[in-house]
Amino acid sequence: MRGLLAWLLRGAFSDHIGRVFIHPVSKRTMTQQEIYQTIRAMKKYGGDFVSRLGDAMLYADGHNLQRLIDTFPDYMESYGPASNFQRYINSTHSRE
Repeated sequence: MRGLLAWLLRGAFSDHIGRVFIHPVSKRTMTQQEIYQTIRAMKKYGGDFVSRLGDAMLYADGHNLQRLIDTFPDYMESYGPASNFQRYINSTHSRE
């Protein structure tokens, strides 16, 4: 198994070359859960392109995942940890 999915299942915070993932706008380190939640929001709420970008992020290795994060900062802001989507997801989960 390769890419982010394997990385998440291993429970590792950085990939095999010791990289950590940096949010392109805030420049802060993103946790595993934040990356996964961002991708989940992209796949669930995004259009065809954004959903497929989420798929690509799931299968990317650490280097290519960071490249995707850096290349699409607007999507990381729209679907990332501080986005309206995450606030919505968190508010609906807290009601359950």
